[in-house]
Amino acid sequence: MMKGGAFKKDTVIAVDLFEQASKAGEVRACYNLGSIFALGSGEVEMDRKRAGLEFKAAAGLGYVPAMTALSKLAESADPVDHGSAADWYEKGHETGDVVGTTNLAHAYVKGRGRSVSWVRARVLYTEAAARGYSRAFNNLGVMHEEGYGVHIDLLTAYSFYLQAVKGDYPKAGKNLAQLIIKARFPWMLKHAALDYCIWAVRNAPDEERADF
Repeated sequence: MMKGGAFKKDTVIAVDLFEQASKAGEVRACYNLGSIFALGSGEVEMDRKRAGLEFKAAAGLGYVPAMTALSKLAESADPVDHGSAADWYEKGHETGDVVGTTNLAHAYVKGRGRSVSWVRARVLYTEAAARGYSRAFNNLGVMHEEGYGVHIDLLTAYSFYLQAVKGDYPKAGKNLAQLIIKARFPWMLKHAALDYCIWAVRNAPDEERADF
């Protein structure tokens, strides 16, 4: 322990403690071990195989974040395993996880691990949106703006984007700004689009801000 009660970062000790907790049946310890080995940290080298084993142990105990983590591992594999990723998203969806539901919908949109089905995607996005998941609202907006499996309906797209913005999803702010300019809604001024754009940039994650 360091001065003032703070702890010095030591990943090796953390792994040892998580391993002890894992043997005692603590599911989050399995997940935390998987997270460390998935990327590597400090003196602990990346070990994707070990990460997969730890995530699977946690997923086998019903821990939904581990199912999502397994999907991410499959998506970042070389070669990418979209089928496995979609299978794990489906398992998460079956537990009622809105992230799994939304990512599974995206798999149907892109044809990654599932055959393209905009109808199935819309059903899944709608289910996640009904439970208040803002990213699902945004993706429904995209479907209605672009006509993916539905007739193009810019007003409906606007409504979905607005719901996503209210749910603090930055990408929806960018989409809403672009839609206002493109659709030229008579009740919307260009400065409203600018406001949404500025809000999106300010709230976007670092990895998305430059693209916005």
